[in-house]
Amino acid sequence: MTSVISLALTSIILPPTSAPPVVVLPKTSSKSVTIKSLPSTVMAYVLTFLSDPQALRSMRLASKAWTLLPFHGHHLDLSGYTNLSDDQLKTILEQLKGTKIQSINLKKCYNITNQGIKYLSKLTSLTSLNLSECSNITDHGLGHLSKLTSLTSLDLSECPDITDQGLEHLLKPISLTLLNLKNCSGVRDRGLEHLSKFASLTSLNLSWCDNITDRGLERLLKLTSLISLNLNWCENITDNGLKHLSKLTLTSLDLSECPRITDHGLEHLSKLNSLIVLNLKKCLLITDQGLEHLSNSPL
Repeated sequence: MTSVISLALTSIILPPTSAPPVVVLPKTSSKSVTIKSLPSTVMAYVLTFLSDPQALRSMRLASKAWTLLPFHGHHLDLSGYTNLSDDQLKTILEQLKGTKIQSINLKKCYNITNQGIKYLSKLTSLTSLNLSECSNITDHGLGHLSKLTSLTSLDLSECPDITDQGLEHLLKPISLTLLNLKNCSGVRDRGLEHLSKFASLTSLNLSWCDNITDRGLERLLKLTSLISLNLNWCENITDNGLKHLSKLTLTSLDLSECPRITDHGLEHLSKLNSLIVLNLKKCLLITDQGLEHLSNSPL
């Protein structure tokens, strides 16, 4: 049985749109490459070619090795498998049924849709979820995440169809501490009103959310646990917005490429006594005079 499967694997033609992992196979005494000698990254890549959920069940009968991939401890990493479909994700999760999965990485799984997110909603032990660059996910998909009450870390960066309405669905995972919304251009000030209810949030990435204004920053004042905030390229943020931020207990603040920030805004930041990291890269209106306002800060 092993030799037949090995032959089938060597006959697979990989599509040019999704490069396979680079692998150095271990030395074996056998002339053929066996299933057990394949790294989990390659085995996971093979899964992206399965269209029938029954196929993986059959493969498990041939070798127990298929029951282990691509699962490490309590972490499932499928990042970069661009051909992975909703049905294939469902098949993998079915094989791990009964296992308490704590984190899943689906970064750059471009074919995953809201239906795939629905399959994840049953993973009540999930604490970390990376959906970065899953461009087919919409606000409706985030509605399924409301069942993940143990979720503490969520990455939605580069998901263009996520809007303020979608963020409202996230209100139930009250334990959320880290949220990445980088380049979610559909997020506006109203969305930050929803985020203001995440009392446990400590890290928030809003970089390239260019529809956020000073009014939105005012709504973040309720985030008393927030210590890290990324506002890179939020081009509508002005000195007035920094006045609101001065009331938080931030230790890290990224204002790089915010073109409307001036020396006067840094005067507001001088009140951030806990600030130890400040990024002002390409803030062209900042001068030496503005930096003097920070001379007594712990920076």
